[in-house]
Amino acid sequence: MLGAWWVARDTGSTEPAKAPAVLAASCAPGKACASVTPTPAPASATARPRQLAPPGFVIGRSVHSVEEAIGADGADYLVAGAVFPSASKPLSTRWMGVDGLGAIVCTARVPVLAIGGISGGRIDAIAAVGAAGFAAIGLFSGTDGSVVALRQVVGEARRRFDSVKTAP
Repeated sequence: MLGAWWVARDTGSTEPAKAPAVLAASCAPGKACASVTPTPAPASATARPRQLAPPGFVIGRSVHSVEEAIGADGADYLVAGAVFPSASKPLSTRWMGVDGLGAIVCTARVPVLAIGGISGGRIDAIAAVGAAGFAAIGLFSGTDGSVVALRQVVGEARRRFDSVKTAP
C-alpha cells in the first residue's frame, strides 16, 4: 500500500463558510491531514486553519524565500519552491535552486519539503541540502501509469529520505 497525506489548500477565500468544509472534507478519520496556506501571506496565516482544524491537524506553509520561512510561525512544516523550472509554472517564475532551498532549510525550525521541477535526477541534491522530502506532480505522472512504475519512483525517493531530517 502506498501511503499519502491529504492536503487542503487554503486559498484565502473571502467566504469563511467554505474553509471548515474544505478542511473537514480533506481530513478523513484516521488520515494524516495538512493545510498549505498561500503566499505571500502574513505571519499569522496559520492561525485561521489552526482554529478550524481538529486536534492533531498538521499545518504547512508555502514559502519562496528565507524571509517568508522566518515569518512562517505556527507551521508544522514548510513547502519551499519553486526550486527548479516546472511545466506548471510560468517562465517568469524566480527559481530558488538548491542553494535557495538549502538556505531555507538552514533557517527553518520545522521540516522543509521541496517543490517545483522535481525529477529523479534532482532528488539527491534536494536531500543533500537537508530537505525532509519533496512534493511533485511531474515526477509521478511521468511514469507509464502502472502501479509497478509508481512503486519504483516512490521506492527510489524513500531510499533518499528514509529518516526525519531537520535543518543542519
